[in-house]
Amino acid sequence: MEKNSTIEPRFFQLLEKLHTGECSLQELYELEAFFEEEQSVVALKKGMIQSLEETSYQVSGRFISDDAFRKVKLQIKQKQYDKDSRSVPLYLQITKIAAVIVLSFVMGGLLVNFLNAPGEPEPAAFCEIEAPLGAKSRVVLPDSSVVWLNAGSTLRYSTDFSKEERNVALVGEGYFEVTKNDKLPFQVNAHGFLVEVVGTEFNIQAYEEEPVIETILVKGRVKLDHERKIIDDHVFMEPNSKATFYKKNEDALASGKTRMEILTNIDPRPLIAWRNDQLIFESEMLKDLVVKLGRKYDYTFEFESEEIENYRFTGTLEDETLQQVMDVIAITSPIAYEIKGKVVTINKDLKRTRNFKKYLR
Repeated sequence: MEKNSTIEPRFFQLLEKLHTGECSLQELYELEAFFEEEQSVVALKKGMIQSLEETSYQVSGRFISDDAFRKVKLQIKQKQYDKDSRSVPLYLQITKIAAVIVLSFVMGGLLVNFLNAPGEPEPAAFCEIEAPLGAKSRVVLPDSSVVWLNAGSTLRYSTDFSKEERNVALVGEGYFEVTKNDKLPFQVNAHGFLVEVVGTEFNIQAYEEEPVIETILVKGRVKLDHERKIIDDHVFMEPNSKATFYKKNEDALASGKTRMEILTNIDPRPLIAWRNDQLIFESEMLKDLVVKLGRKYDYTFEFESEEIENYRFTGTLEDETLQQVMDVIAITSPIAYEIKGKVVTINKDLKRTRNFKKYLR
């Protein structure tokens, strides 16, 4: 294929260097920037179609360039989840995979084979379910397993789910009721932390902004692992236990704890009450409580005093409105609040402070 004159020669130089494995880190950044430019993508697209028209291959009337690029993007997305590439930073994965695929088309005219090879299976597609802030979702998977997604959570799984594997990816919090299948284990990937079961009930909390991933086992038995980090071999959980895994080892060390800890003989009910529209908290600091309130009601909270962030509260919430919740908090502690739009501002009430005892960590 003739290189399109509308694309900077530097772009092709970088593609060729990447193809031979000679790209430096700085050059990879530069190449990534090219892929973010609409001009480069459009020009490549036109060049690929032009290459087909210049060959003896007869382009079918059903051939649409956008469909071709959708297939390319789908293949890129599939490769991002290939276990062999997970140890590479995501921005490098996207750049390298996209560049290699496009380079193959540009330099070798392989688009025809990619689109029309007889008997070649379609790239795997994925389903993604989201529970927005302020709401929950209930998902029934193809194997009849049921997943409840807490507010601000996402579940992703292949459309081939339950055929050769039962793997899902979770961001946020989910409660799983897994249908038993001894031959096909069920695996949840939460930011690389792996929870594998045959058939059981458990809860995973793995929000993007949280420093830890928590797994709570209600029934059965689960196996814990990590796709990149080294944890003890054959780590299993028994019912009524909670595993806490720190995403960053330095956070664990700063807290004086090990990378992963398992507590046994706990009561899981308060920790999974969100599934039944309840929020149960015991001696929880206000700064942590408002994070849960923000997800439950889809509001943002702002503190005008760091001191009040450490006030602790115990209680159970069910059908109360956010204003009712904040009224109770204001009555039982020396704070004042104001709601404007979707933002709650919390202040210290100086006149009432002397009448309250603060419980600090």
